[in-house]
Amino acid sequence: MVEAILQVLHSIPGSRILACAPSNSATDLLAEKLLQSNLVNKSDLVRLNAFNRLDDNIPEFLKPYCTTGDNLEVACRHRVVLCTCITAGLLNTVGLKSGHFTHAFIDEAGQATEPECAVPMNLMVGEDSQIVLAGDPMQLGPVLKSRHAITYGLQYSFLERLMDSPLYARDMVRFADHGNYDPLLVTKLVHNYRSHFKLLQVSSELFYHGELRECGSTSVTHCLCGWDRLPNKDVPIIFHGLRGEDLREGNSPSWFNPVEAVQVMKYLQALVNNPLCAITFNDIGIITPYRKQVEKIRLLIDKLGMEKVKVGSVEEFQGQERRVIIISTVRSNESKMGFDRRFNLGFLSNPKRFNVAITRAQSLLIVCGNPHVLAQDEYWLSLLSYCVEQGACVGCNLPDLPQLQCRVTVGSNTNECQASDVLLDGDTETEQTSASENLNETQQKPATEVRTITGGDLNVHSVTESQLIYVTARTATVTLNPDPGKEKTSKDLLQEKEVAMDSDGDLGVSDEKQNTNSSDQIDLSSMVHTSRKAPEVVCMTFDEMSNSLSDSGEVDSDLDVIIESSSEEEIEE
Repeated sequence: MVEAILQVLHSIPGSRILACAPSNSATDLLAEKLLQSNLVNKSDLVRLNAFNRLDDNIPEFLKPYCTTGDNLEVACRHRVVLCTCITAGLLNTVGLKSGHFTHAFIDEAGQATEPECAVPMNLMVGEDSQIVLAGDPMQLGPVLKSRHAITYGLQYSFLERLMDSPLYARDMVRFADHGNYDPLLVTKLVHNYRSHFKLLQVSSELFYHGELRECGSTSVTHCLCGWDRLPNKDVPIIFHGLRGEDLREGNSPSWFNPVEAVQVMKYLQALVNNPLCAITFNDIGIITPYRKQVEKIRLLIDKLGMEKVKVGSVEEFQGQERRVIIISTVRSNESKMGFDRRFNLGFLSNPKRFNVAITRAQSLLIVCGNPHVLAQDEYWLSLLSYCVEQGACVGCNLPDLPQLQCRVTVGSNTNECQASDVLLDGDTETEQTSASENLNETQQKPATEVRTITGGDLNVHSVTESQLIYVTARTATVTLNPDPGKEKTSKDLLQEKEVAMDSDGDLGVSDEKQNTNSSDQIDLSSMVHTSRKAPEVVCMTFDEMSNSLSDSGEVDSDLDVIIESSSEEEIEE
C-alpha cells in the first residue's frame, strides 16, 4: 500500500491522494510508514483526526502533521490526506466536490463495513478517479455488535463482495500468466515476509491456493529451529495434545482449561529461560478464545513477573505478529463434541479466525488442545494431519485420523439452523448483540455437486479451480458453487435465520457484569490433581509446576489461590 501511494505521488504530478483505514491505529501506521520512507515532503502530508480523538492517543512523531475538522480547508490543500474512513465524511462539510482526489487508498479494507468504505469512495466520482482496496478477504472481517447489522449482511466487507463477483473472480484460463486474476483489477500478493515456510503451509493450501512464498529473513524465521523442545528440529511447530477439562466459574458463561493454562506456562518458561533461544517477553503472544482463559493465564504470568507477554483473542492479534505464538484452544469436553460444532464455540466455528490464529507466528507455533475435539472441525483436522505428517505432535494419544471424514454436502438448505441455535448456553439475549461476523460462513450460495472427501484432503484443490469453496463450520459441510457471480439480495439475507456466536468468545465481552463471588470460584488445583486420574491427560500438579515456573525452583504456596482469583481486589491482595 505504501509503495503504491509513493509511486502515484511521484509519477503523477497532479495527483491528490486520500488514504484511509477503518481504525486510527491502522491509519497511524500507514502515516508512519510513509514518513519513514523519506520520500514525502512534510508540506504534502496531513493526518486528519476526528474531533473526539484525545491528544494523548496520538503518537508523538505524528502530532506535527495532525489537524482536526476545524482546519478542513487547510487539510484539503495537501496532496496526501490520511484519516479513518468515517472521518473522511468531514471533507464533505467544506463543500469539497467529488473528484477532488484523484486516488483513494483504503487499507485493511477487509475489516471495514461496506458503508465505511462508501464514505471515502463518495469523494472519488470522476473519470480519472481510481480506488484501491487493500486487504485479505480470507481473514477476519468487520466486528459487529448488532444482530440486525449481521442479519442485513454488514459483516460481509465490500472487498469480499467484490472478490466474489464475476469481474474480480479467479480465472486460471484467461489470466494464467497474471496470477489467475485480471491484472487491471486484482493484484494478489503472495510473498510472505513474516513466517517460516513450514508455518505457512496449511494456511497457503486451505486459503490461498498453495501460492504463498516465504520471503522473510531466515535470521528471524529460522531462529528457533533446533530448539530442544521441538519433536522435529526442522519443523518449528508443536501440537501438544491435552485431554483436560473445560470449566466454568459460578454463573459465568466463559470457559477455561487449567491443564492447558499450566502447559502454556511451561512452554513460556522454557523459552525465556533458554539463552540459546534469545527470546524476550515481547516476542511471545498467547492466543485463546475465551476471556476466562485469558484471565487465568494473565494471573499466572503476572505472578511470575511476565507482564509484557501479550495474552488475548484472535481479534486482538489480527494485523500483528510475534516470533512465538502459543494457542490454547480450551474446549476439551469430548462428550459435547457435537454441541461444539453446532453452537459455534470458539475457533471451531470460523475458518477466518482459524486462519488468523495460525498465521501470527514468525518462528514458532505451539498449539495446546484436545485433538479428539479439534479433529471434528475440518480446518483443525487439516492442521492436525499436517503436524502428524511432519512429526510435530506430542502429548496424548491421537484420534484415528484416517477414519475421520468430512461429509461434503451441497444444496440450497446448507444454511438452515434450528431455533435452539440462536442462544448459547449461559448467554442471554442481550449478550448476543456482541456477535461478530460469524454468519459469513452460513450465508451460502446454491450448488449442485455432492462428494465425500477425507479430512486430510480438505483444501481448495479438492474441487475444480473454476468453483468456489464455502465452508459451513456449523454443519461441517462444504458447498461448491458453480456460479460465483450470483450475489445474495437483501431479500435473501432477510430470509436467513439469525445466528449468534458465543458472546464470550473472541469479541472480548466484559465479564464485569458476572460479579462472580469468591465462594463460586472453582478450585483449579484440585481439578488439576483430579485430571491426573486419566492416563491420557498430560498435566501437572502445582508442586510439580514449581520446577519449571520459577527461576528459583520454587513457587509460592498460594499460587493455586492466585489462579482461582477473578476480581481485581483479590489480585491486588
